[in-house]
Amino acid sequence: MITSRAVAPSNLGIPATCRVLSGLVLLAFGPLVGCMTADTPLIVDLKPDSKIEPEATIEGCLVHVGSVVDERLRKNDLGLVGSRVVSTGDLLPWLQQAFETLNNASTRTSSSGVEASSRRLVSLNASLKKLYVHTLLSSISANVLVAVSYAVDAGPLDSRLYRGTETGVNWTGSADSVSELLDDALADIIKNIRTDLMSLCRAQKPA
Repeated sequence: MITSRAVAPSNLGIPATCRVLSGLVLLAFGPLVGCMTADTPLIVDLKPDSKIEPEATIEGCLVHVGSVVDERLRKNDLGLVGSRVVSTGDLLPWLQQAFETLNNASTRTSSSGVEASSRRLVSLNASLKKLYVHTLLSSISANVLVAVSYAVDAGPLDSRLYRGTETGVNWTGSADSVSELLDDALADIIKNIRTDLMSLCRAQKPA
């Protein structure tokens, strides 16, 4: 005698169906997600960098930092990372704090008249000319260009250009990674300015 058993419906086709539907959804909406990411600006918040610390006073010199200005026409535009526009807010506090680490003119008030008169007084003014980032294949390049004018003992101006460039691997293209590269580029500029200040201060003071 042959007995019959009810056979439960098979569930084997359900996961496969789900995978097919998921793939269709990804194909349909994936490009839209990519476009939305590309159209989203990358906002970089440049804050005063604690890595740039005041160093020892430059021997034989009083350094006075005057004006530090941003002369760029498009002050919020920092270029592109991939297809994303990079922008920022007010970066003057970031720039001014870096230059403030060079300022030691306040020591004049605590020095004796003889000691202060034997030092050279170097006044400097700085202007930001360029600040931008761009991608190079799998890396990001950050570039900062600053013009600095020096006046030694109220003498004629000496103008110089300083360029800082830092390149890093573009792992994520995040705002933090971009700001870190710009921090390093500016720190390199401050280092080079300090070197020039030391040279100016070593020059013999006129009688």
